[in-house]
Amino acid sequence: MGDYQQMMGEAAARLTPANLDVAVELASWPQHIRGFGHVKARYVAQARKRQAALKKLFDETGVKKPSGATED
Repeated sequence: MGDYQQMMGEAAARLTPANLDVAVELASWPQHIRGFGHVKARYVAQARKRQAALKKLFDETGVKKPSGATED
């Protein structure tokens, strides 16, 4: 749970109108984990792949530049 809280804290700090929809999906990825034992393990693996894809999309969408940063 700590990893999830850290990820969501980082997402909240970088939230923009452009990446809001992705942030909502990223926040809800644990809801896709179901079952027990080998069934749960399969869903966890699928959810982790989805989480990684959403994290990448979030990182690419609506990136805030630090204050005072200039474009090259």
